[in-house]
Amino acid sequence: EEQKLSSLVLPSEVIIAQSSIPGEGLGIFSKTWIKAGTEMGPFTGRVISPEHVDLCKNNNLMWEVFNEDGTVRYFIDASQEDHRSWMTYIKCARNEQEQNLEVVQIGNSIFYKAIEV
Repeated sequence: EEQKLSSLVLPSEVIIAQSSIPGEGLGIFSKTWIKAGTEMGPFTGRVISPEHVDLCKNNNLMWEVFNEDGTVRYFIDASQEDHRSWMTYIKCARNEQEQNLEVVQIGNSIFYKAIEV
């Protein structure tokens, strides 16, 4: 996996390193202040239709893309290594105090957006 990690193109503001959260593996950490409102993305992965998602599996490397009426259009699945980007390694905050990003859908793409903390 280390060779695959070395091929990831990271923005200059972030690094990939071991998460301090037990069992979480690698995570993305900022090296410098990132201005609120900065958008990062899009999140990349394999597009999967809702009927092909196994809800009994751990789908933590997957995001939903919604239609205008709020129904799920499809999922973007980054669980396969050949579909991963550096954004796959961004971890969800465990609480409000840790949160410094929010997920936004722009068109049919998923982005992370820096928020004020």
